[in-house]
Amino acid sequence: MFPPSPKRTKNKNTKKNYKQYSPERLKRAINAVKNGTSFYKAAKEFNIHTSVIRRNLRNGNTNFPTRVLNKEEERSLVTYIEYCYLRNFPLTRKMIKLFVRQIMKKRGREIPNQKGPSNKWYRNFLKRHLDLSMKKPQIIDGGRQRMANLTVMKQHFDLLEETLKKLRIFDKGQFIFNMDETGFGKSTVLDKVCTPKSSHSYTKMVTTSQHTTAVVCTSADGNVLPTMVIYENSFPSGAYRRGIPESWLFGRSPNGYVDSELFIKWFKDIFLNSTSH
Repeated sequence: MFPPSPKRTKNKNTKKNYKQYSPERLKRAINAVKNGTSFYKAAKEFNIHTSVIRRNLRNGNTNFPTRVLNKEEERSLVTYIEYCYLRNFPLTRKMIKLFVRQIMKKRGREIPNQKGPSNKWYRNFLKRHLDLSMKKPQIIDGGRQRMANLTVMKQHFDLLEETLKKLRIFDKGQFIFNMDETGFGKSTVLDKVCTPKSSHSYTKMVTTSQHTTAVVCTSADGNVLPTMVIYENSFPSGAYRRGIPESWLFGRSPNGYVDSELFIKWFKDIFLNSTSH
């Protein structure tokens, strides 16, 4: 007698890979069958196996989610996001979702809500396009934004070098000063924006209440001049000068920023007095 053949054992860890069909295409195939089209003809027309159509009809799965964007539309959306970034107008998640909503409305698709597609769709959208990322923009004023390019910066430093050599102070740090101002006030919460990875994103400076400006100046050899502090509208109540060097200067303006009058005051009372020797 021959020994019994060994039984075949199923590998429980093996999973079947089912073909994924577009929910919109599957819905159209089911509707076609409901309207009298044969299973074979619907399967051939929409390129879906007849068993899939039968199973979904039998289980009553006829309410499929509407496809948000197809591949071509998503590529166009990515191009538009990059276009807005290059023109210093990066888009937030809310803006992108509203833009997608307009596309769905124009294509005649069902829109889930007034805010556009879900946050889950947006997260998956970023996973499909790994060259995009969400980040907080840096605040920058309009003047700095226009000057923030290599051509302008190179022209500036070329002119600076030429001027220092012409005045014969290129290697004399005690005669070279840099003055700048920095502002601070109530924190402004900025929404994250969608930009290409490995890129910097900027947004326009937003004027906030209770703004204060500090004017600082130092020489190339490390000599730091006294600071000028400018408050918005009025000086703070109480002993705001306590613990601050007597050489510091204080001023005020309607918005807490430096104006021409305050700059002249700083130039005369701090810069000239500190460098006259």
